[in-house]
Parts: sequence; C-alpha cells; structure tokens
Amino acid sequence: MQKHAIIVAGGSGTRIGGNLPKQFLEINKQAIILYSINVLLQITDINIIIVVHPNYVNYLTNLLAEPQYKNIELTLGGETRYESVQNGLAAIKNFSELDKVIVHDAARPFINKNFVENIFEKINNSNCVIPAIAIVDSLRQVTTSGNIAINRDSIKIIQTPQGATVANLKNAFNQNYSANFTDEASVCETINLNINLVEGLSENIKITTPENLLWAQTYLK
Repeated sequence: MQKHAIIVAGGSGTRIGGNLPKQFLEINKQAIILYSINVLLQITDINIIIVVHPNYVNYLTNLLAEPQYKNIELTLGGETRYESVQNGLAAIKNFSELDKVIVHDAARPFINKNFVENIFEKINNSNCVIPAIAIVDSLRQVTTSGNIAINRDSIKIIQTPQGATVANLKNAFNQNYSANFTDEASVCETINLNINLVEGLSENIKITTPENLLWAQTYLK
C-alpha cells in the first residue's frame, strides 16, 4: 500500500498582506507551507505532490532546493480548489486499490505525525476520513424572520487533511464542478462514501488573516 499526500497551494491571493500568497509567508523565519511538508516527510514511504499556482512554480522550486525535498512533485493548480485537487490526483499515475491519499491545505501549518497517521489508518474502501473539532461558542442561525439558537453539539468545525483511497477520490473528482464542493468530504458524499469524523487539532488553524498570522507566531513561541 502506498500513501500519497496532496498539498493544495494553488492560490495566488495576497489579501493577508505583503506580496506573497499566505502559504509562502514566514512564521519564525520559515515559510508556512514548509511546516506541513516537514511533518509529511516523517511518514514512511509517502509520495508528496504540491499543487501550485503557475506564477509561483519557480518560487516554490527555490524553496524546495534542499536535499530532503528532492522527491516532492509539483503540478499546476487550476481556477478553483476543486480543479487543483483534480490536477493533484492526476499526478498519481500508478496506484493499487489499497493506496490511500490525503489532501491538505498549504496554509494549515500545525499538523503532526500522529495526527496524519491516524487519518491514514482510518481510511478504508468505503469512506472518506476528515478531522473535526467541537464548537465552544454559542451559535445562532439567521432566518428571514429573525434568528434562532442552534445546538452547537450538532455542529463541527472541519479541517484538513482529508483522505480516502486513491481510487475513490479519483472517482469522486471525476465529475463537473459544483459550488457546493468546498472540501473533499463534500465531493465524496456525491458518490455515497461514508464521511467518518476523527478528532481534529485545535491548533490546526488555516492562516487567512493577519490575526491568524500573529496567533501562529505566538503559538510557536
């Protein structure tokens, strides 16, 4: 059985500030994307594919110039995250029915080896495995007539990496794009795979705002 990891770094937006997409900004003098790459490299016999925006192929190539990154494959991102994942899956040429794949957001730097291995372990031929954490804040749903309280115990915050067998995920992504496809689970549901939740990490945040970046810098200290 081969393990594969697709890191989605296809975005080119710089709204967080500066001239670089958020995945290439530095936290404590290291690019955000390198944190998750370095964790994935701890997994035995893993094949890593990074989906990158065409404008940043050279930038990422230079970032991965060190010997430990020599076997990482780069492929081009698409117009949407869905297309980028499709491109990443297309880069997996030879695979068996037992091969597994996870898809991870490049802007989520704080994963760890045990967390990733647990996701791989839980993947089987009939499911999609996704990490989730509980909501601690009270919630209200806005309606046309006002707003109502929601039971927070019935709602989860979903993270990446999300995984399935390579065959199942390729099959799921072999369809036309829908705006409802926000992650791998939402795509896998359309081919009737079971969506299995595993315990997420509270620190596994996605860096999207300057406040997130400040939190990340403080967390590492």
